[in-house]
Amino acid sequence: MLIDAALQLTAEGVEVSSVRPRSPELTRDNAEPVALTGRRLTDAAEQGLLRSADLKRIQIAGRALVHGFAQMNLDGHLPRWCVEENEIERVAEGVLDLSIAGVAKP
Repeated sequence: MLIDAALQLTAEGVEVSSVRPRSPELTRDNAEPVALTGRRLTDAAEQGLLRSADLKRIQIAGRALVHGFAQMNLDGHLPRWCVEENEIERVAEGVLDLSIAGVAKP
């Protein structure tokens, strides 16, 4: 969900890095995905699906991963990593799958 939003902003040419960190708009826009990921992580933890009980750390790591990937795309770094425009979404999904595999119990 977060990567989809970041990729959509990138596709629309929105300069995400120019938004002030404490703007009311950003705070409002971030509240829903933060709450949603928090609920999903809580559900996963209650079902015993996570390796760690540190949900805040998992949530921040996921956000950092998504933000970093989106910023790499905005900054034009992905072609340097041999990621073509038509495969960005597939690569993003693979990166997220790899991260999820790292926090999920086998």
